[in-house]
Amino acid sequence: MQLLQSQPRTSSGTRASWAHRAAGRIPATICGQGEGPEHFTLNLPEFETVLRHHERVLDIELSTGKQRALIQEVQYDHLGDTICHIDFLRLVIGQKIEVEVPLEYIGHAKGQATGELVKMLNDIPVRATPSGLPESIQVKINDLDVDESITVGDLVFPEGVESVLPPEDVVCTIKLRAEEPEEEAEAPAEGESSEPEVIGKTGTEGDDASSGSGSDAGSGSEGES
Repeated sequence: MQLLQSQPRTSSGTRASWAHRAAGRIPATICGQGEGPEHFTLNLPEFETVLRHHERVLDIELSTGKQRALIQEVQYDHLGDTICHIDFLRLVIGQKIEVEVPLEYIGHAKGQATGELVKMLNDIPVRATPSGLPESIQVKINDLDVDESITVGDLVFPEGVESVLPPEDVVCTIKLRAEEPEEEAEAPAEGESSEPEVIGKTGTEGDDASSGSGSDAGSGSEGES
């Protein structure tokens, strides 16, 4: 279990927070278990290492002694890059707590060829001891077909971990993808013919016949003269 050393925090406010961060420390607060909040600072690089290892439970050396704690919330600046504050929840070793754990969807559902995957849950509330909290709960969807669902009761939880939700709650489902409606052919405007236009036709058959007769007559006249 990771152990972080803390320093008491006696000042608060924006200027104090800037001063702490400039010194490489981050403001934090711990509460819960019927005790009042305690304010302190932590070494920022050490806490970032905890986050990189996806740890949620750790021990903090406070002025009142060593305390096991759950990372409840990490607040970032408006750009989402810099940690501004950390909230911890006091824990009692061996006592179960309720926390939300991310769901990890594994595989590609066979029903996605004609349908789409609809995720009803991205996190699931579980009850477990601090040391038994999983990083995530897997949802294997490879065999999921259209109009089929995976419920909470289908999930596999580690030993000592139980879901807070009822087993019939739907985790995800495959719905048939809606077909796009076919475009209807536009009716011809009033006065327009629905028959296709013939390109290159310059006259009627009667005109062609008249033209041919005129040519024959001209040839005959030349011959007589």
